[in-house]
Amino acid sequence: MRKILPILFVLMISQITFTQTKIDEYGKIISDDEYFRLTYFLEQLKEDKKFKGTIVIQKDKFETPGKFLRHFHGVKSFSIESLGISPDRFSLVFGGENLRQTELWLSKSDNEKLKFDAKSLDETLNGKITKTTLFDSECLDCDQVVFINQFIFREGLEYFARAVQANPNTTALIEISKVEYVSKTRTEKQKLVNKIFEVLVKDNKISKNRIKIRFKSGYNASFYIIPKIDKNNKKQN
Repeated sequence: MRKILPILFVLMISQITFTQTKIDEYGKIISDDEYFRLTYFLEQLKEDKKFKGTIVIQKDKFETPGKFLRHFHGVKSFSIESLGISPDRFSLVFGGENLRQTELWLSKSDNEKLKFDAKSLDETLNGKITKTTLFDSECLDCDQVVFINQFIFREGLEYFARAVQANPNTTALIEISKVEYVSKTRTEKQKLVNKIFEVLVKDNKISKNRIKIRFKSGYNASFYIIPKIDKNNKKQN
């Protein structure tokens, strides 16, 4: 399949006669397969300056907001930083919420209207939270061949901070598994706690007494937002 796909891309691109053409689409796939498909799509932009690209990503309704944001913006940073694509050569569009789906489009005109409606990501970051919500989660002990998602303790903390800021009457609970090279030793734990407080408290002005951090067994890091009036608080705390 991987040997055939580049040939298919070339054939499709050579036959483009319309202003906009969908080159590829796929659902939720493993990261190295997505790397492969994105790479061949974006390489066409580098080789042929008459085209511009549009990447439309739709969120799965069961996907945590933070994980989607890390993937969505991770595609952009991967395209620019890893593949060297100029930001003015492509657009990244949020396609709404239903099932995870990614569409790769090529167009010849900057002025042509998109065939899809771009949705706003504001609700994903700033929506009102009325019940205990798992905002983000990531396996810290899982190997990925290619990293497209942004890291939960880097960009992920920034998105989490935005959501906590938008919901002032809440507690931020962060649960972290004791994983080697991240949070297993006392030094690693303290370094991670300092990083969390630096982003949430120092950079985003979230009160320290609204933040709870606990270390546990397992493999994941999980970010929860808990309204103070939520009856489930006692279970979480």
